[in-house]
Order: sequence, then C-alpha cells, then structure tokens
Amino acid sequence: MAKVAACHDSAGYQAALKALGNGVTRDLPIVEGA
Repeated sequence: MAKVAACHDSAGYQAALKALGNGVTRDLPIVEGA
C-alpha cells in the first residue's frame, strides 16, 4: 500500500490528474499479492 500512496502522491501523477481534470473516470483496484 505504501507504493500505491507514493505513486499517487508523486509530482508526475498529480500533474496528470490536473491535466485530465474530470475528463476521465479513474478506477483503483487493489489486488492482494503474495
């Protein structure tokens, strides 16, 4: 989960969110791994 949070909080992801605005629907599936 820490990697997910780090990705979400990254400057690149935040810039992409700002650029896309409400133009897309985002889905965040969480899958348990080994």
